[in-house]
Amino acid sequence: MNKKVTIILSLFNVEKYLERYFKNVLNQEGVKNIELSIVHNQATSMEKNIIQKYKNKLNITYQEVPLESLYKSWNRAILQSSGEYLVCWNVDDLRECNSIKKMVETLDKNQNIGFTYGDIIIVNSFGKKKGKYVKTPEFTKHLGTTGAIGGPFFMWRRCLIDKIGYFDEQFKSGGDFDYTVRLSIFSRGMKTNGLIGYFLNNGSGLSTKSTELQVLERTAIELRYGIWYKINIDYINRALNYNVNSIVESGKVRLINKEIYKLSESRKIWILFVMYGYFKNNIIKILQNVKGNIFR
Repeated sequence: MNKKVTIILSLFNVEKYLERYFKNVLNQEGVKNIELSIVHNQATSMEKNIIQKYKNKLNITYQEVPLESLYKSWNRAILQSSGEYLVCWNVDDLRECNSIKKMVETLDKNQNIGFTYGDIIIVNSFGKKKGKYVKTPEFTKHLGTTGAIGGPFFMWRRCLIDKIGYFDEQFKSGGDFDYTVRLSIFSRGMKTNGLIGYFLNNGSGLSTKSTELQVLERTAIELRYGIWYKINIDYINRALNYNVNSIVESGKVRLINKEIYKLSESRKIWILFVMYGYFKNNIIKILQNVKGNIFR
């Protein structure tokens, strides 16, 4: 029997989070209508024992795989799932117990809306509820197509996959940013009011490590969608190692939609502002160096 909502979940080296996570899912309002689609990377016996405890308590669809990328696992989780709505919820994050119910109500009541998101609290250790409150903005096409407006807990309609496709498996940490931009191109978003959940940022996750990889992937995505005013020019050459005009799904390559290409083309004027800022900053640095050398 198809469920209303599917949580897509990739697991790898997660024993310390798993029990608390499942308890949080069990406490969700309307849990009987929630499917948990799990793709388990390099499953350990301890992790499998914990999952076994909850198999009769939760609606779990389960698959084990060798170690693979996050977004490849997310795509597998989508393909094996049945929910009318799909939702992101990583194992090291926790949700308010009414958050999924509220997001479902947002989509149910607004048939013209493709996805929904909401406020979060960023915490530095798993299980904490005190941290930095992030009040997300109301949706606009500009915000949706220039930034990661969806955050870590966004929910979207399965029927949109026919238009936007699946997560791009070229990426290791920026795929959800890329995906919410596509959602914003082909549909509209709406904020669900109130706190949705608690996002762990302790610097150890794929999406939270401050690394060159993160900047490279962000730059590649900005190139794909013509978000020129945000691009760090120093990373452009390396970011072009990604195929910005194609998306990799389940190991297969497809060209980006013509709507994406048109959006990128329409933003070429932004390049002038980027170049102006780049040359202005470098000229200022040169003048400062010259001045410093003169007065030594």
